[in-house]
Amino acid sequence: MSNLCAIDMGSSQFKLLIASFAGSSSGELEILGAGAKKCESAISDGKPVDHELATQTLKAVYEEVLNVSGVKAKDIEHFFVNITGSHIKGYEGTQNNFVSIEHSDRRIRKSDIDRVIQNSHAEGLLEDSYILDKIPRGFSVDSTPFIRNPKGLEGKKLTVNTYIIATNKYQINNLSNILSDAMGVKRPIFVLNSIASSFSSVNDDQKEIGVIVIDIGGGNVDIAAFNNGSLLFTHSFPGGGKSISFDIAKDFSMSLEDAEKLKVNFEKCQNSGKISVPIRTIGGYEIEARIPNVRKDISEKINEIFGNTYNKLQYYLEQEHFAAGIVLTGGASKTFDIMETARAHFPLMVQMANYHNTGIAGCERIEQPYEFATALGLLKWGREYVRNKREHKGVRGKSGNLLDMFKKMFNDLKE
Repeated sequence: MSNLCAIDMGSSQFKLLIASFAGSSSGELEILGAGAKKCESAISDGKPVDHELATQTLKAVYEEVLNVSGVKAKDIEHFFVNITGSHIKGYEGTQNNFVSIEHSDRRIRKSDIDRVIQNSHAEGLLEDSYILDKIPRGFSVDSTPFIRNPKGLEGKKLTVNTYIIATNKYQINNLSNILSDAMGVKRPIFVLNSIASSFSSVNDDQKEIGVIVIDIGGGNVDIAAFNNGSLLFTHSFPGGGKSISFDIAKDFSMSLEDAEKLKVNFEKCQNSGKISVPIRTIGGYEIEARIPNVRKDISEKINEIFGNTYNKLQYYLEQEHFAAGIVLTGGASKTFDIMETARAHFPLMVQMANYHNTGIAGCERIEQPYEFATALGLLKWGREYVRNKREHKGVRGKSGNLLDMFKKMFNDLKE
């Protein structure tokens, strides 16, 4: 039995889940405790901007969830933490990422696969880069391309096509220091936010036939495009739900808190049949906000978000076929008119993520599953990590993430 902790340090809230994992073939994962606390000013674009506030908030929510779950801190085996922001970059691996097969029978072992992935590199990486993941998209053996699992094949040369995800090492250090000071965590395992949310939002079949996951969080929009079971592209940019609330607050001289409430409840206002809604300005005055004007603020910002998303995805939309369309997730994905706006921007099927069949017991402890999309995905990612660690002891990448995603995507290559 393992106890796992998922930590989502977002721009609006810090969310935390503690779950138990039996590790059996049934893959039973059960949430024991869940918690969230608002934290509007500690994280911006995935980067800590107020260490003290972040530490205090994370410590408070951690202690709360420990109390609810009945789990002792010393009994938590692994801590999985999301990482997001425009400081994270994806790099295409160079074409000469290969190793020679030197066994007498020329048959490829798992150790050769590990070696070629670990040795892969990309041009443009800076000196202070920290590699989060090296994700294999496919292999070639000698002159034979498009191989998913080369283990057991014969050849002289094994080549891998990788997608390398990196960030600045100082951002990793800053996040690690918060975790250490707030929770005493010494070896957190960082998982790219877009990958984590995809684990809770889409299944392997969708990734196989092509799907794009758009996670609209409080402060960032995270994109992950999959096809043939592999990650094609990922990107993060500022502009989540907080940007919508900010525009409303500015235009109606409201507090950000009141603007957020108006945004969340706008559909009810829209359906009320009234032409205006009473609001309180930041100066304490009671005024009437015209519903069409509020709708205009929301629509303009959502159009901007999807316009930016389309621009980032345009190349892949032209080159690839995404039969499973687009799946929306994240705390701001329930914003008024968001589905219709997405459909207007993308020539694909658009749907909301379905959290009714997450494969995780205890989800009833979470009132708003879509707000916990990343944390739920971290738990499912963590389940695969624990399984693979038990099956392949001693195989770890620099960040603790390398190869583990590889094992998930390429059918748990075993010795």
